[in-house]
Amino acid sequence: MRRHISRLGDEDQPDDVREAAALAILVLCEDAADLVREGGIEPLVALLDQSSSASDAARGAAAMALARAAAKTAARQAVAEAGGIEALVAFLGADSTGAGAAAEALMYLAKDHKDAIAEAGGIEKLVGVASDGATTNAKRFAAGALRNLTCHNAANKAAIVSAGGVPVLLRLVAETAETAEEAAGALANIARRDNATRLAVADAGAARVLVSAAASGARTPASRAMAAETLAVIACAEKSKTQIALAGGADALLELLALDDARTQAATALRNLTCGPRHPRVLGLVRPGIPALVGVLAPDTEDCAKEAAIATLIHLAIEDAATAHLVVEAGAVAALLRVLEEQHAPLNGAAVEATALLRTLAFYPEHRASVGAAMPLLVGLADEQRARPLELALAALANILADHQPNQLRFQQIPGAVPLLLKLAGGAAATPLAIQHARGALKNLLASSFGGVDLPTGDGIDLPTGDGIDLPTGDGIDSHIIPSKLPEHWSYSSFTAS
Repeated sequence: MRRHISRLGDEDQPDDVREAAALAILVLCEDAADLVREGGIEPLVALLDQSSSASDAARGAAAMALARAAAKTAARQAVAEAGGIEALVAFLGADSTGAGAAAEALMYLAKDHKDAIAEAGGIEKLVGVASDGATTNAKRFAAGALRNLTCHNAANKAAIVSAGGVPVLLRLVAETAETAEEAAGALANIARRDNATRLAVADAGAARVLVSAAASGARTPASRAMAAETLAVIACAEKSKTQIALAGGADALLELLALDDARTQAATALRNLTCGPRHPRVLGLVRPGIPALVGVLAPDTEDCAKEAAIATLIHLAIEDAATAHLVVEAGAVAALLRVLEEQHAPLNGAAVEATALLRTLAFYPEHRASVGAAMPLLVGLADEQRARPLELALAALANILADHQPNQLRFQQIPGAVPLLLKLAGGAAATPLAIQHARGALKNLLASSFGGVDLPTGDGIDLPTGDGIDLPTGDGIDSHIIPSKLPEHWSYSSFTAS
């Protein structure tokens, strides 16, 4: 290694000798820390520098060696301190396949040095390579570098949009599977958590391109999954929902639910596609996929996919009683009970959403009998200290007990259920909304026309009846029904290419 580093730094050596030395370092450099310790980074950067008299071939070999080194965390700071970022950015403009090696090195360096690359003019150069690179690999690495530059960096997102990067990245999504994954990842990061850049991606025609990539059986599962992830992000923009659905997005995403590698991304996209203001055409295109969404709730499915699938079912079920019936008919209640039975404190997102869907289904009188099977589990959740699970469990119980005497009887037979409900309704619940739902559940329980509810009042239980809450027993009490509330958009955290 030392001999090759020495030849590399000797400007009196012929270009072919220095090129061979750089290639030897590329082969021998299994440990980037060794290259740093031996002082090999500085001569590689010097050879690459545009002021060097070396040939493009020798400089390209240096770029490849720097890319190999930068793939390891141990060398990145040394490359940056030696001026490697500026040299690599300058070499992106070389009329050579070496630009691909420079883009690869910058892809790794962008994990830790986003601002430095942008300040060196790297964004404009990388967009250029992504557009006109000499090889597919050069375009792929340029897209990967743009992907990493946009991870948690709002300024770089805006700069890529300004540099015309969005149409370029969309072309790469459409071109090949090799370029599609990195390009779609960059677009997802650009569109994430920023309305302006999200609209820039949507307005460039992203829906059609991404749906095509997600639907293509010729693409790798990873590239299809990334297309679905990007659809999930742009679906947070209201104008994109109909565009995605009409481009065939609902069918493509429902098909991806069957792929292990893309299931979570597809379910998340469907969740965001159906969330928010009602889009009847969108919901109508997703509705045939209800059985597939219920199928995602199988025990061996990861929790994130279950959470997103259940949220999508909520968005569909609140539309009308007929759609809720389709959800129940597809076996959703039994699947939701399994989800709740699998969970232990603290509850994960899938269990919380399962509770929300039970609440939604119990809003419809015809489904209260089947959803009533969840009451023992929901009573257990009423001991949950976190606000949202507690509120949802009590809301579900209120709906289950409304105007349904068999459920009211079964509830009384659950050990400790009535005392717990009295305690929570009396002010022990963690939030005002939980107290309100507990009182609503109690009101519905007391509305039983057959009476016989045992209401223990000992142990200091105080049951206030103010704030307009009337809790007499007997007939004629209006049931307290809690309607469903739409959850907010959800999407993955920003990610980084490797």
